[in-house]
Formats: sequence, structure tokens, C-alpha cells
Amino acid sequence: MVNHRATSIIATEMDTNGPVGSLRRFLERSVGGGGKLHYNPRKCSRMVNGHCDDEDGGAWSYRDGEEKCAHGEDNAPRDWKAAMKLPDVFPDVRSAIDFGGGPGAYLMSLRNRGVPTLVTVEPHPLGDCLFANITQDTNDWINAPLSSLPSGKYDLVMTIEVLEHIPVEHHEHIVLALAQATKKWLLFAAAHPGQGGEGHVGPSMKTREQWTEEIQRWTNNRLVVDVAKTSLFHDGLVGILLENSVIFRKV
Repeated sequence: MVNHRATSIIATEMDTNGPVGSLRRFLERSVGGGGKLHYNPRKCSRMVNGHCDDEDGGAWSYRDGEEKCAHGEDNAPRDWKAAMKLPDVFPDVRSAIDFGGGPGAYLMSLRNRGVPTLVTVEPHPLGDCLFANITQDTNDWINAPLSSLPSGKYDLVMTIEVLEHIPVEHHEHIVLALAQATKKWLLFAAAHPGQGGEGHVGPSMKTREQWTEEIQRWTNNRLVVDVAKTSLFHDGLVGILLENSVIFRKV
């Protein structure tokens, strides 16, 4: 969804980018309120093959250098085995939304099983790069008040390997937005410390145990780990989603 290479503290930015330019960027991004930074998920001054390679973050466009769609349904980035398991793990869902879901790579298997309402949250309009029968929400969930975001609208809410790209000070708000949007299920995965990849924000990378503790605490235990669902999803998986993913049930 987003690519944010700068950390949220002045010292790190000054060390990596030079003191004058880094301080200027920090001040431009500051919105007051105790130093909280404004994060613009739509901004990108350097787009490379559909990926935002901007040190100040921004959205993917999913277009290549020739402005063609960078990904089709057969080559979109995803854990194929995990994506194909979703209809069996969630057989009763009739609506799902994927925060940072790109053109719909993880929603395709649900679509192919007849789930009628499928939405990907991406701030940069995807146009004809959006996969068939999937709709897009271009709202800025990171900065929007919770009152303007969906409430109890979707059977399943997902976010897969996204929050590590977003400054840590926005995590609680995003988690509350995801918890608000779901009727019953949240499938969550985000990068752990040391995990490779572009655009990861160091402090935003946490272990699954840390993510789980924060999600349950921020939601006052309105989201609890569903051990059976998580085990079913993990069965047969290898790699980062086996290590990072957890399924919560709303209570």
C-alpha cells in the first residue's frame, strides 16, 4: 500500500539524509499536537514500476514505466497458498475488505467462491488495474476520523503486510478503524523485526506477539485471538505469513 523509508524521529532522519534537508522535511510533515507527524499516503515523488520509492512515503500506483498495469491476476504479489485458503477458513463471509490490498490479490479467491462484496482500500486510484468485481475505497484511513470510516460493515477485514510501511504513531488509529469495520473477523499480518522488504519503517516492525498484545489492548479485548481459525489458516503455510499472521474474532 505505502512506502515510507524515513523514521519518525529527527535524529535518524538527520543521520541518514543530512541535517538541513531532514529537519525541513520533518517540520513540513509536522502537524503539531505533541510532535505527531502528518503522513500522506497519496504522496509519491518517485514512482518506479508501480511502486513508490519515495523516502517520505506514498501509495503504489500499480503501473509500470509505460503506464501499463504492473500486475495481473496471475502475477500479483501474494502468498498464493494463503490466498487460496481464505474461502475455506471463512466459508460464511459475504463481504470482505482488505486494507492495503492493492488491486485485489487476496480477495480473488473469495470472489471466485461467489462472495459478492469485496473492497480494497488503496489511496491511489487503480482504475483499470483493479481486478474484476472488486471495488476500491480511496479514503485516507490513516488520517480520517473514525466517525467517517465504515462501522460493522464487513464480515471479514484483512490487512496483510501493510502496517510495517506506516509510521508507528498511526498504528493504534488504524487498528481501531479495522476493529470498527469488521462484524466478526480480522485477519492481520505485519512484518516482524529484521524481515526483508522495501519501505519498512524500523519501529513499525513488531513480532506477532507484540502486535497481538497491542491489538487486544487498543480494542479493550473486543478483538480476541481465534486459535482454531488461526491454526486452520496456518496449516500448510510456510514463510512470513506463517510467522506473522493471526486471526481475531470480534466479541
